[in-house]
Amino acid sequence: MLRVAAAADITFIEERWATLLRGTKADDANWDWRGKLSDLFAPLGVQHIVAVADDEVQGTLVTTLPLATPHDWYADALYVEYVATAPWNRTELGKGHHGLVRVGPIYKGVGPTLLRHAALRSLAVGRGGRVALHSVPGAVANYTRYGLSPKGPDQEDPKLERFFGDAVWAQTFLAPRGMTP
Repeated sequence: MLRVAAAADITFIEERWATLLRGTKADDANWDWRGKLSDLFAPLGVQHIVAVADDEVQGTLVTTLPLATPHDWYADALYVEYVATAPWNRTELGKGHHGLVRVGPIYKGVGPTLLRHAALRSLAVGRGGRVALHSVPGAVANYTRYGLSPKGPDQEDPKLERFFGDAVWAQTFLAPRGMTP
């Protein structure tokens, strides 16, 4: 189930996810999860969604509606500030690292489900399904697999790769699917 995030969801992520990620090589191992909800994004139409199953947060997504000029690579797109799945739903962390008892992923398709929500939100707000994001190195293969177009490294932070999904991508990507145990 997808729903708007509540304060308790952030606490859950800080306590459960951060503990499991600490000391791993995951790109988000040191993220400031609470800081990701900064008021900085409020003027940009921030939306924070969580995927919940088994009364646990399985994934999280924050999107914004940036004001871009026509020459910006993300012009007229919904911007994905961040998307992440719970450590137990990741293939690379689901093999017993740092106390993960389950051999994961427990739920497959959490990331694509959240990305589909982003494309649907883009359609709903008149941005034609267009989605833009910066990818951490460990997620580049996923975004390529989902059909997003690479736009090269970010000029300010070259370790981040830019990705874009246009209206045609959205039509293709929005097939009915969901999280599956």
